[in-house]
Amino acid sequence: MSLINLEELISKKPYLKLYFQGLKEGSDSFTLNQVKQKEEYYVSHNGKNLTSSIAPLTSSLRMVGETKIRNTDLVIVLGLGNPHLIQTLNEKILPNQTLIFIDASEEILSCLWEKFLHPAMEIPGRHLFLGERLLHLLWGYIESLPIERLSGIKFYRNQPSIQLHPEFYRDLEEKINKLFSSKMSDLLTKFEFERIWVRNSISNLIQFHSSPTPTFKFKECLGV
Repeated sequence: MSLINLEELISKKPYLKLYFQGLKEGSDSFTLNQVKQKEEYYVSHNGKNLTSSIAPLTSSLRMVGETKIRNTDLVIVLGLGNPHLIQTLNEKILPNQTLIFIDASEEILSCLWEKFLHPAMEIPGRHLFLGERLLHLLWGYIESLPIERLSGIKFYRNQPSIQLHPEFYRDLEEKINKLFSSKMSDLLTKFEFERIWVRNSISNLIQFHSSPTPTFKFKECLGV
């Protein structure tokens, strides 16, 4: 990868530097493999394929095509074993819409970065969170999201990746849903308070203008 391009990207998304600092050299538990006679790729972990080794692109297109994505959805990918899912969602979702890529292992970064993750991270609104070591970054990011601009969460789960660390993904998805529900509840409470406040203000204003003007009080004050 170009060092200059990487530095430019990290200047926009500084947290990514932490993943490169923790990257282990020579780790080959994750491998990016090319499908025979096709420009398609799949990831394997210690020899186990984490998506279709025959048609990973078709698999990702089918997964994304089965659901409708709104411009106000928070889109989250759980498990990066099918790199074409990264590619397919990037092409379908507009820049600046939030798209989060999550995997339980930081080691998967080395095999996916050059061809798939780096191009994705160049797009505004795309974010990457890997492993448990820096998981607090994910929670901080979700807490900072403007909930009033979101309508829901859309999860895309790569099941072979999830099967490697089922508890990690289960607990993570559960916490994301709880955080989103809590923020949405706070927003509805705020809207309800503002609605009541506006209604009462208008009611008080109407009552004020409909009441007779107490002219006798002014005369008493003036001594008339």
